[in-house]
Amino acid sequence: VACGSYTPLLLKPLGVKVPIYPGKGYSATLPLLRPEKAPMVSTIDDSRKVAMSRLGNRLRVAGTIELGGFDLSLDTPTARARCEMLVRRVEELMPGVCDTRLPEQGGDPQFWCGLRPATPSNIPCIGATQARGIWVNAGHGTLGWTHGAGSGKAMAALMSGERPALDFRFWDEPAPEVARGARIASA
Repeated sequence: VACGSYTPLLLKPLGVKVPIYPGKGYSATLPLLRPEKAPMVSTIDDSRKVAMSRLGNRLRVAGTIELGGFDLSLDTPTARARCEMLVRRVEELMPGVCDTRLPEQGGDPQFWCGLRPATPSNIPCIGATQARGIWVNAGHGTLGWTHGAGSGKAMAALMSGERPALDFRFWDEPAPEVARGARIASA
């Protein structure tokens, strides 16, 4: 089962509980006014908590998330504020590079939201479930596309009875016991 934020809903009838919650993530895609000044590769600005990707003559910016269930609306006051914040951040970082006008100002920003499957630890659930023959590979948060191939490879190894090359604690394994006050060595 690799159904992102919907994984818990699919597994619930089988009695399988996975700690995956829908995190509503937003993006704004803006037309470029000065393409020569826009980044050609994906860029992250940690101080403003945004990631930007060039899409031809447009720039996509993302960088906000909220926990609010499965709501995908963009017309609420909170959603509107988050979208406008993304547009402001682009203008702060690269003044005049994108058309950052909002629709009521004559601009054409394309706003989007989607559900990011988040876990409390930010570590995905990869492994066998207690339901016979049911495996899970979900909960990658914002890194599903980034980690998807590696997670799939780890899942294939586990399903074949092998230990994946990138070895970490998989979902169906018990947590190592740590004595009070002891430190966990890096995995």
